[in-house]
Amino acid sequence: MEWQLISKPPKESSYVLLAGHHHRVPKVIYGHCKVYGDGTAIFREDIYNGQGVAFTHWMPLPEHPEGG
Repeated sequence: MEWQLISKPPKESSYVLLAGHHHRVPKVIYGHCKVYGDGTAIFREDIYNGQGVAFTHWMPLPEHPEGG
């Protein structure tokens, strides 16, 4: 899997990994991308609620080691 720019969101809504910075500290956290019918997308995470974060990349979630 490869990191994708936030400016190039997934084609469908999905849970994702988000990479960026929280107060200039590098972070990778679990989040969600909501994609609307017009193609616009909003990335959201529940840890910092968008405060002090600047996400630059996203990645699809990896598959669970036991499959599924």
